[in-house]
Amino acid sequence: MPDRTQPRKTNDSYIANRRRELGITQSQLCSMVRCSHNAVSRWEAGKYCPGGRYLIQLAQVLACDPSDIVADYNNRKEGGA
Repeated sequence: MPDRTQPRKTNDSYIANRRRELGITQSQLCSMVRCSHNAVSRWEAGKYCPGGRYLIQLAQVLACDPSDIVADYNNRKEGGA
């Protein structure tokens, strides 16, 4: 079970924080979602928001709602992170 008592790093994306909480490496996430390492890096950096099947697969792997991922991306694009 992830330790939810740790404060979220404000400069890290929701995807990066959830991945770390679950003890998953970027490489493992790539394998689980079947995407490139560049894709994960860009999602975590806030350069792109995953869409379509990637969004659904990420939400399943990270045990979250897809809207959490999208909301974080939108917030970061608006300068909220």
